[in-house]
Amino acid sequence: MKRADGFGDWCQLVDAQPDLEDHIFAAALYKEQNVAYTQALDWARALHPTEKVELARVLLEPSRKHSIPSRELEHSLFTFDVLLDQGAYYEVKRHRMMTLTPQALTAGLGYATPKAIEKAGMLAAYNEAMQTAQTAYTQIARQDVQAASYVVPNGFNRRFLITTNLRSLIHFIQLRSAANAHFSVRRLAQRMSEETAICLPSFATLLPRNPNETTSSIETSFFHATA
Repeated sequence: MKRADGFGDWCQLVDAQPDLEDHIFAAALYKEQNVAYTQALDWARALHPTEKVELARVLLEPSRKHSIPSRELEHSLFTFDVLLDQGAYYEVKRHRMMTLTPQALTAGLGYATPKAIEKAGMLAAYNEAMQTAQTAYTQIARQDVQAASYVVPNGFNRRFLITTNLRSLIHFIQLRSAANAHFSVRRLAQRMSEETAICLPSFATLLPRNPNETTSSIETSFFHATA
């Protein structure tokens, strides 16, 4: 959905090195061999794609055994621009190994509507309540923007940046795509996994996400609307 405020996608991987895989593999070799990092990087760049997939498998193997993934995965940085409901944001910010930069909470970025509201026959009442909150926010914000945020329900969307490394990201995906996580956070974990897989093709099939869901299936199953 293309938003009027220019935010065309609710989760975008906005920054990552083009040759990020090679740097991760170079760090892995650097740990094991007495070579300069530039030599290790040359070696990584010369690897065949099938060799890269196998090395990625070796590096991620511990995460599938509930052990600590290789620290060499930390030689990577990803920045995501995210638009998510405030309730889910509170869950995400509990992860300490991420740098989160939120914008101020407003009532101007739409709100999430769970299907449970619709199934309960409360969709009209819910929308009316959210619109009332939006009106109250607008009125209070004319006097005090910070005070206005107190009337914004957790269903309203908030925009924030996440910067993290692959090791931390793997932990987040594994934990937050699990069936017992809240569906709104599962949606984010699956989307971040999908974006990461595009950036790191050698790791694509190895990321420990819940295989029984996708971003699309979560949206279809749990949301009447997301904005």
